[in-house]
Formats: sequence, C-alpha cells, structure tokens
Amino acid sequence: MELEMGGAVMTAQARRDLGEAHLGCCRPPEDALLAARQGWNFVELPFGHLGVLEDPAGCAAVAAQLGAAGLRAESFHRFLPAHLRLVGEDLDLATVQLYLEKALARVAALGGQVVVFSGGRGRTVPDGFPRERGREQFVALLRRAGKIAADHGITLVLEPLNRRETNLITTVAEGAEVVLAAAHPAVRLMADLYHMVMEDEPFAALESAPDLLAHVHVADTGRLAPGTGEYDYAGFFGTLRRIGYAGRIAAENTWRDFAAEGGPAVTFLRRRWAAAVPTSLG
Repeated sequence: MELEMGGAVMTAQARRDLGEAHLGCCRPPEDALLAARQGWNFVELPFGHLGVLEDPAGCAAVAAQLGAAGLRAESFHRFLPAHLRLVGEDLDLATVQLYLEKALARVAALGGQVVVFSGGRGRTVPDGFPRERGREQFVALLRRAGKIAADHGITLVLEPLNRRETNLITTVAEGAEVVLAAAHPAVRLMADLYHMVMEDEPFAALESAPDLLAHVHVADTGRLAPGTGEYDYAGFFGTLRRIGYAGRIAAENTWRDFAAEGGPAVTFLRRRWAAAVPTSLG
C-alpha cells in the first residue's frame, strides 16, 4: 500500500518504521480546506450525501473543492443507501449490481481508494428468514461487489456494526470470518473503535486478523470527537501497532463544532499513536 503525503509517496512500511499515523476525518468536501489547515492527511467523504450518483458532472465540483484544499478523498463512507436490500427475500441482485457499478465508478472518478461497506439496515436479516441463508447471501454479494471494486482499483472494507444497527456482522471476529468466506482480494476488513466499545469486544480480536485489516474508524465517548472522552486509545492503538497496522485511521464521529474540535482531535490522535506501546492482549 502506498499513500502520498506532502507530495512524496510514503509506503505502509515506511510509516511503520517512522511510527507515523495517516489520519483522516469524515467531513463533506466543503470542509476539506479547513481539514487540511488543521493537519489531517485526507478526508473521508459521505458518498450518499454528495449527489453525484445521478449527476456525474457533480464530481467535477467535488474534485474542485478537494483540489483547492490540496487534500485527497482517499476513502468514502455512507455508501450503501438504507433502502437497498442486501439479504432476505427482497434481495434484488440486478438492482444491487447496477447501483454498485454506477456508485463505484463515481468513487473512482473522485480518486477514492477505499469504500466502507456497511449497509446496516440492508444487511439485517429479516425476522423469519434463516440467518445462515442471509449470511450466505451477503457473502456472495460481497464477493460480487469485490469484483466490481477491483475493476476500479478500489478496496471495499467490511464494517462490523453494533447490534443496535444490525443483526449480521456485529464484531470484528465475525467480520473476519465473512471476509475470508468472500475470498476476494478487493474485500478487506475494518475496525471501528466505537462499535467495538458498544459490543464490548476485546481489542485482542484485532490480533486474529492482522492481514485482513485495511481501515480504521475512531471516535470517543458518546461518539464525539477523539480526545473528548474516555475511550482506551492506549489499548486500541497499542494493539494496532503490535499487529503492524499502518493504514488509514479516520475520525468518524459527531462534531459539535468541527472548526473548534478538528485541530485538537488530530493533534490528540497523532500524539496517542506516537505514544502507543505495541502491546499483546494475549
């Protein structure tokens, strides 16, 4: 994996050697300039809110905002619309296929490299529908999505969500099983600190899937800005560093005031990453 930082290409191995973090924030394109000034390395855009799916010309406007900021949209979230069924009797593969082809083409046009594959509502197994059958449907769909993403040079990262948001893939451990079952190189796993805390999942779960992990989301208590709460960043970052993770880390949280909170948040994350001691949680 290679990422550009300040015009120079820095490999994941180089970041491991230097102990540096590659930090992004989940914000709309109009905040890219502010994010760059605060010190973030990239922005993660909310795809569903950009309005570019049916308006390809809209990509040019988004690209212009990013260009003016000198900041890349390396990753995208809010990618799967809530109405799009991914499992169950109502699953329409032709509709899903059409959406994925069009949406991933737009992400590629905007220079995206990673797409967060969540779809909590869409992947929720309906009451009365066999859970195992739902999981099989989702694995097959994920494999199909991976093939489309690969054509655009994009990696899909499966996001485990807490049980308040879905009943399928609620832990990193379960997510790893599904990614392995999908068996496609463009389908990887991500970890979200908020969801792990909500599920009381031990950070040791990350140690069982070091080669699958390709993206990370962070927040803090109440899903607010990093550095404003009591989440165990020493334990979380220590585990990530132990398994050799050197990929993207994006703050996905509620910003009460991004202009005021963004700068302190990126500083907090950078210092916590630098201070983290690679620790085995056994």
